[in-house]
Amino acid sequence: MQVLTFDDDVAEELEKHKPLIRNNLVVLFGKQNSAELRAPEGKERLQKSALETVQTVINKHGSGGEVDNVFFTSFVMQ
Repeated sequence: MQVLTFDDDVAEELEKHKPLIRNNLVVLFGKQNSAELRAPEGKERLQKSALETVQTVINKHGSGGEVDNVFFTSFVMQ
């Protein structure tokens, strides 16, 4: 997964808070239903939730700057 921001301060905060972001995303991904993720809509919902998860960390522990998007660069379901 990749995170897009156009704010250099947010980019630094993403790196600084990487362990917390990674933990929160692992928890989010663990709650997913594989049947729902097979549909494009399910992946879009997960992408939106992942963006919200990352943004929440930046809002709570960083400057509150904007995370513009998250992208799944690889998607494997087991």
